[in-house]
Amino acid sequence: AAAASLMLRDEAQREIFMVIDVGAGTTDFGVFLLQNNPDKDICLTRIIPGTIEYLPEAGNRVDDLLKFYVLDLEGIDPGSVEGRHNKTYLDSRIRFYKETLFRDGVVEVTLANHTRVVVDRDDFLKSTRVQSFAQRLRDKLEMVLGAVGEGFLDLLARSDLKVVLTGGGASLPMVSDLAKGVVEIKGRKIMRKPTPMVPAWIEETYPQFSQQYPQLAVAIGGAAPSLPEQGASFAD
Repeated sequence: AAAASLMLRDEAQREIFMVIDVGAGTTDFGVFLLQNNPDKDICLTRIIPGTIEYLPEAGNRVDDLLKFYVLDLEGIDPGSVEGRHNKTYLDSRIRFYKETLFRDGVVEVTLANHTRVVVDRDDFLKSTRVQSFAQRLRDKLEMVLGAVGEGFLDLLARSDLKVVLTGGGASLPMVSDLAKGVVEIKGRKIMRKPTPMVPAWIEETYPQFSQQYPQLAVAIGGAAPSLPEQGASFAD
C-alpha cells in the first residue's frame, strides 16, 4: 500500500523494488517483484522470500542521539544527575529541535538551566553515534539484499533497484542515503535509485496531502484507486 502508488506506471513493467519504512521505533525492510501489464489486466506484487526484516531503531533513535550530542557539546555526563535531568527536560521539545535542525541546518537548543547550545547539522551527522546508526542501517540493507535469490540479483545487476522510502523518518539524511549509489551483493554491483516521495496522483489530485504523504503512506496508499494483488512468492 505504501509503495504501489509510487511504483505503478501506465506501461508494462517488471521491476524489483525495496520498501524502507522508517517509523518512530523500527525501520522495516522488504523486497518485492512488481509485474504490471495494463494491456492484459495483470498487476501483481510478490514478496521475495527472506527479505522482510526490521531494525529496532528509527526516528526516536535520532531524537536520542541529538540529546546525547547536545550534552556532549556542553560537557555534561549523560549518566549524571544533571545529564538525566536534561534528557528528561528535552523530551518534550527534541522532536521540534530535530525537525528544525534538518530543515534549516542549524538549531539552538535550550537546556534545563537555560543554557543555549547551537547544533550544526553537518557536525551532528559526522558524530560517532550518528555514523554508527547510519552504518547499522546500511548493514541491514545489505543483509536484506543478501537474502535475494541469484536470478533476482542477476536482474538487478542488469537494471537497478528502485528504493521506496516511507514513514515519518523517510527524509532523514542517513535514510535518504540508503536509496543512492552502488552496493555490491554476491559479486553483483547494484545501482539503487530513489522513487519520488509523493506519487503523481496525490500531487495532481490532492496536493493538500503532499507534505503529509510519507507519514500517511500506508493509509493513503491503501485508499489508492488501484492496488496490485499479492501474488505467490518464489525464491528465485
